[in-house]
Order: sequence, then structure tokens, then C-alpha cells
Amino acid sequence: MRFKLGLFAGFCLFVAGACAQETQPAPAPQIVNAPASSANTQSPTPNPFNARLDVARQAIEQVEAGLLRKDLSDTDLANFRVQLDAPQLQILGVIEELTPKLAAAKSRLDQLGPKPTDKDPVETSGVAQDRADKEKLFNQIDEMVRKGRLLNVQADQIKGQIGVRRHALFTHALFQRNSSMLSPSLWWRVMLELPQDW
Repeated sequence: MRFKLGLFAGFCLFVAGACAQETQPAPAPQIVNAPASSANTQSPTPNPFNARLDVARQAIEQVEAGLLRKDLSDTDLANFRVQLDAPQLQILGVIEELTPKLAAAKSRLDQLGPKPTDKDPVETSGVAQDRADKEKLFNQIDEMVRKGRLLNVQADQIKGQIGVRRHALFTHALFQRNSSMLSPSLWWRVMLELPQDW
């Protein structure tokens, strides 16, 4: 009898344990963050001043390419000249903004004094790095200012070429007009058309 009771009690404990395991919640799955793809990495921001100069350069080059045609009328040439105004204003704006920045960068660089020669004491790593950073900034700004000035000169030269071609067209048209007024054939036609009783 005791054996049966013990067996029954063991069976009850087994069933209770199995039920407890079934009702226990499963562990939450671990979420592993996927590494960021290279497509999501931000590319370095382009220099806004260089970008503006590049847009102006493209506009100037388009006008320069259009002027290669030899059959342009005075209206065509005038339109090309107008197309140079916007990029040239943009170039001058960049130069105006960068000029004080260039002066400030040069002033900060000058405060460090001349670069030591081989005979001078060696600069500390901190001073040398500061000098390198300031020189890099100055050179970058100086390069953009030079680029802007060259583009401005290029635009002025193209405007000068347009002016020369428009003047040549005007001179040619004026010469043709004067030549036609002095043409004997013109006056002969006039005489033929006069009334006979003159």
C-alpha cells in the first residue's frame, strides 16, 4: 500500500513539473544590430565655395563653346554677354566672402612667426601641428581666391571678345549700307523709276 502511495505521489510531482515547464515563457530573442552599410555612411560635405565656383565655371565654358560659331548675329552675341553676368556676379561674391577669411588665416599664421630652419630649435609637436593646420587652411582659401580671380578674368576676356565681334558686325553693316547708297546701279534704278516728264 505504501509503495502504491509513493508511486502515485511521484507521478503527481512529475506531472506538476511538466506543466510548470510548459507554462514558463520562452526567453526573448536577442536583437543584434546589423552593422551600418557603407551606403548609409555620410560622404564628406563638399566645399560650398568651390561648388559655387564650379557652377560659374561651367556657365562660362558653355558661353565660350557657343562663341565658336562664326555665324552668330548681333542678337546672339548680346545674349551670350548677358549669360556671363550671373556667373561673374557669383564669382565676385565668392571672392568678396573669402578675402577677409584669407586675411584672417594669414594673420593667424603670421602670429606663429617664420618656420624654423635647421639651425633653429625644434618646435614642439603641438606647435608644429598647429602651424601645419594653419598653413593648410591658408593654402585652401588662397587657392579658391586665385581660382575665382582667374575665372573673373576669363569672363572679362570673353566679354571683350564679344564686344569686338559686335563692333565688327556693326562696321560691316554700316559699310554695306553706305556702299549701297553710292552704288551706281541703285541710282540707275531710281532714274528709271522717275516720271517721264521730269
